[in-house]
Amino acid sequence: MIRIIVSAACFLLILTSCNDAHDVSGNEQTPSGTENTQTKPDSYYQEIYRKIVTGQATLAEVKEALTDRDIAALTNTLHGLYAMRYHRGVIYLLSALWSGESSEYPELSWDLLDKTPTRLALASTLNRIYIGQTREYINFIREHKNETHEFHLAQVAIALGLNGDPSDVDYLKELASGDNIYVVQTALTALSLMNNPRARDALIYIEEKFSQDPRSNLATELLRQAYHWPEQPAG
Repeated sequence: MIRIIVSAACFLLILTSCNDAHDVSGNEQTPSGTENTQTKPDSYYQEIYRKIVTGQATLAEVKEALTDRDIAALTNTLHGLYAMRYHRGVIYLLSALWSGESSEYPELSWDLLDKTPTRLALASTLNRIYIGQTREYINFIREHKNETHEFHLAQVAIALGLNGDPSDVDYLKELASGDNIYVVQTALTALSLMNNPRARDALIYIEEKFSQDPRSNLATELLRQAYHWPEQPAG
């Protein structure tokens, strides 16, 4: 399922795998050392997440959020930390996460933070925060375009959508034309986030080609919300 919450500051994306039985790390079984040993209730982390995405969390709370043992929640947190980009301590922490400086923050869930979906979410957030010298992050994201796990592909799609480069439209259109419902929904959402004419035209293409498919209805809704399409005549 994909929910999009629009605020004045940014799009906040809450992504969860359609198949809750899958380990979103991409493994059939939870690998040794990554068992869910979480002792705090989910509501505890959800409250911190709410503070993060509204830009109200303290650095201590951000670090606490990164001790979560739910990899999907960690992934959402890393996307949500874009809202904390004004906080110098958070920027330093994100850079340390990317560099793998585990000795500096030993309390964090490093085994999960090193997984593909969390690394993709981190790359996406850093790519959005920094204006220049972001090639390392976008290259990392594009290197995972051929992933087979749906949650990994979802992270790639959303990251490319938030990046907004028209050169990625054809790839997202291909994903949106596939058979995996979760990936299709995510790719359509990514096209709506790109905010460029090529992405709009791709949504129109999906809307028309799959007119007998539920994805057409989603494309119609995203066209209306993101692109105000079809354009209303003046007056």
